[in-house]
Amino acid sequence: MNHMNIILVILIALTPACMAQGSNVYCASCGRKTWEILNLESRPWCEKCGKPLEFNEGLLCDKLRTKKYYKCPNPECKAETVKNKRFPTDEQEDCIHEHKIVYKPPITAQSETGASSSGTAIHTSKIPGGGVFYHFLEEK
Repeated sequence: MNHMNIILVILIALTPACMAQGSNVYCASCGRKTWEILNLESRPWCEKCGKPLEFNEGLLCDKLRTKKYYKCPNPECKAETVKNKRFPTDEQEDCIHEHKIVYKPPITAQSETGASSSGTAIHTSKIPGGGVFYHFLEEK
C-alpha cells in the first residue's frame, strides 16, 4: 500500500464519526448537550423568531423561522429547547438570528410546584407564535 491508500483508508474510517447525527446545541436550562427531537408531534415547525431586538427595547423579531427542537438527556432536567434552524448562506430565511429558548421547562419536583430552591416563583409570559417563555431568574 502506498501513502495515498493509507491516507484514504484513514479518512474513510474517520468519516462516520465526524458525520454522525449529533447535536452541538446545549440545553437552554441546564447547559448540557442535547439530543435533537426528530418527531415534532404537536410542536410547530415554523414560528416567529422571537429574539429580543437590540435597539428596540421590548420588541421581538417577528420574522418566520424554521425551528428545531432538542431534548435534554439530564434526568434532573429533561427540558426541551427550541432553536432557529441554521441554513447555508445561500438558503437564509428572513432573519439570521441564532435564537434559542426553553420550550418546555425542566421536570423537577420544584418546578411542578412553581417555586425554585431559592423560593423564587417561576413566571411565564406569552411569546409570538403562541409559545411560552419561562422566567427562572428573579427580575429586579
